[in-house]
Order: sequence, then structure tokens, then C-alpha cells
Amino acid sequence: MRFERHIMGLAITAVLASCSDRAASGEKIVARSTVVASVIPSHATGASVEERFGLQSRAPKPDAGVSEAAGMLRWDAPTGWVERAPSAMRIANFLAAGDEGAECYLTILAGDAGGIGANVNRWLAQMGQPALGPAQIDALPREKMFQREAVLLETEGAFTGMSGGAAKPDQRLLGLLLVDPAGSAFLKFTGPSALVARERAAFLGLAASFRSSNDAPPDSTTTTARVERAGGLVAHVPHDWMRTMAKPPRALDLRVDTDVECSITVLPGEAGGARANVDRWRTQLGLAPLDDAQYMGLETISLLGSQALIAEASSSDKGVLGAVSSAADRSVFVKLTGPVGQIARHRAAFLELCRTLEDD
Repeated sequence: MRFERHIMGLAITAVLASCSDRAASGEKIVARSTVVASVIPSHATGASVEERFGLQSRAPKPDAGVSEAAGMLRWDAPTGWVERAPSAMRIANFLAAGDEGAECYLTILAGDAGGIGANVNRWLAQMGQPALGPAQIDALPREKMFQREAVLLETEGAFTGMSGGAAKPDQRLLGLLLVDPAGSAFLKFTGPSALVARERAAFLGLAASFRSSNDAPPDSTTTTARVERAGGLVAHVPHDWMRTMAKPPRALDLRVDTDVECSITVLPGEAGGARANVDRWRTQLGLAPLDDAQYMGLETISLLGSQALIAEASSSDKGVLGAVSSAADRSVFVKLTGPVGQIARHRAAFLELCRTLEDD
């Protein structure tokens, strides 16, 4: 069945009627959508937009339980984000960190919606930025969304939005574009620059979590933990992360996935300070150090009774996700490295490892 306008109208009505449904785990479920495969097929298969992103017009039975309501779209809302009812073409709709000025939403359209270039440059224009050429657009980084690689756009400026009006200064836009002739998906996050920068990892985690209820959560293979002791710490490690011989000065090394590694390092004193270590990780990826605003906007996480900085950076297809706790008595570094897409898949498990780290 092709994606027709009257079908879209029926589907949106179904969303509005059922947006309060939740799985037992607290995840949001939208009774509008059905994904027919755990991996969205390439456009070469000729799959319809409904099949690509789970947009069927048929909603599950009103009395269906979570296990019966097969094929609905599910996601993991970031901590502190407020879920809003869908509106217009917004399939999933959020206030980031509960801030009225920071919104994130998912839109799915039939066809290529004008193509990657037109949509990237439309978003840039909304931020008062110049358009990019084809080669520049091709060079944009990729991140996971709907189990595929989507184009990532990050820009700052004065945001006018689609409705025009007065421009809001000091804004940041994070957007993921998955464009295909058989159907396209767009996840757009805008708001105050420092807040959006701080919530970047949460945004990427949300994008990576979009799935059918038939599919396991992206980190489901790593939800059962075992205890590992090293460096005077107790680490609750996902059961399928393999311990390997630690490379000094690391206390613990773990093989997470084919090309993904996790390490925990404990050093005496401040070890150069949190900022120096965050910039060192960025330098290893060929990136410039953070400026003051970027550094102050970094996300934090509870680690060993204090707040640690979350640093996330990527260059080409390589990335790092790390937690840094630097104090006068000791510094603790928890670091995940590997291909960007694989890091996103393990982000939730990594953050849980950080939160549950204990002194031995």
C-alpha cells in the first residue's frame, strides 16, 4: 500500500488517540506504526514508506497488551526530557530537559522530501547560515537512526524556524536526516546553544533507540550485569562485555563489540584536570579543543558520588564517549571508543556502568 494523504490523516488521528500508551518499562509506544522487519530495507527492495519506518494505518486492538501490540514504534526518551502529544507531522515530540525553548521532534514523509541537500540547506537558512555545496554535504558525519546511517547536521546561529518571525539569538540545531526515494525521516533538535550542546549525547541516544516493539532495545544484549573489580572500584559490567588484559595505566579493559572498547582508568590527584583530558581525547580524533561555552555546556552524570563530565566526540567514522571525574584525591576516566554507530548502540549501557560504579 502506497503512502497516501488520507492514510497519513488516519494514522495521525491514531497517534493522537493513543499517545499516552506506555510499555511496562515506561517506554513510550505510538499505536500508529508497524515495522515489518528489524532492519529497515534499502530502497532497492521497493519497500513502501510504511514498511520502511513502520507507518501502517492499522492500529493494534484497543485491548492489546504490550506483547500483543506487535509492530508499534517505540523509543527510549532521554532522562529529563518531557514527551508531548504529537502535532501535525511530528510523530515523536519532546521538550528537551523540560525547557520550553528546546524542542526535538521526529517527522516522516513520503519520498525523498526534496533530497538531502535541500533539507540540509533549509535548516541552515533557518539558523542564518550559508548553504553547503554537494561535496560539503557528502562530507557531513553520520549517526544511527532507525538502525541505519543518517546524515548529522550541527550548526549555531540565530534561529527563525519555519514560521519566520523574530530570530532567536545564540541557538543551536542538531538534526538527523535519513532521506530515501521510498520514504524519509527527520529528527530535529533546536534550542539554546549551551543546552543543546549539553544534551547532544541524549539526542543521539534517542535517535539510535527508535525501533519496532518487535525489536529488542538497542542495548538489550547488555542489560544483565556482572561484577568486575579493578583499581579499587567495583564495576557492574554488561554480561557480554569481555574483560581483557588491561593496558597500563588502565585498571580495567573491556571488549564491548567487534571494534568497540571500554576502559576504566584511576589516577592519583587531578591528573591534569577534566578539561585537559577532554581536549586530549578530542586531539586524538584530530579535533580542536572545546571553547569555554562548549566546555561549560557539557552533559554531566553521577559517578562515584559526584558529577562527572560526559564528553562525546567523533571524526569521520571514529568516536569516543567518555566520563571524566577529576578531584584533588583521584581522577577516574571511563571511556568508550570505536566506530560512531556502534558507540551509539552501547551508549545506554555505558552510562549505566558509570552510574553504578562503586568503591570497593
